[in-house]
Parts: sequence; C-alpha cells; structure tokens
Amino acid sequence: MKEFEGKVALVTGGGSGIGRATAVAFAREGAHVVIGNRNVERGEETVSMIRETGGNARFQRTDVMVAADVGVDRACYEDVRPARRRLQQRGHRRRSEAHGYR
Repeated sequence: MKEFEGKVALVTGGGSGIGRATAVAFAREGAHVVIGNRNVERGEETVSMIRETGGNARFQRTDVMVAADVGVDRACYEDVRPARRRLQQRGHRRRSEAHGYR
C-alpha cells in the first residue's frame, strides 16, 4: 500500500514549481490531490500530468489572497467525506467489539 492511499492532499499553488512537484509526489504515493491555483491553465496541466501517470486529481481555481476564492476547502471536503464516513464506521465497530457488542 502506498503511504497516502485513501487520503486527500490539498495543494495550493499546485500549478508550477514546488507546488506542482508536491502535488505530483502526493499523487505518486496514492493521494487524491486537490489542486488550488490562480492560473487555470497551469492548474489543469498539473491535473493532466497526474492523471497521465494513473493518479487521481482535480483542480479548483483559487486565489488564497481573496477570501471568497478559498472554495478549494469545500472541494477537498467533498472528496474526503466518503472516506471520513468509512473511518467513523470502522471506529464505531471497533469500540462496539471491544465492549462485546457486534
């Protein structure tokens, strides 16, 4: 299993430079990557790079200097919600089994 499999990585500035390298590295390790970037073309390029190698990514136009633009957290939440639900169910099952319930 890859280190970040089943996890979501939110990378702002993922359209170039260190942000792009970070996004690609997270994807290589199995994370679903949500890329936030001001430049749509560059953000989409990063998504394409990740998908071409079999990774999972999506893009959300974001300028972190503009409060109204910081909707990337919502995109990330939508990706995380199903996994979070699975984790909560597993945790509940383990607690139940520890107390003798099934």
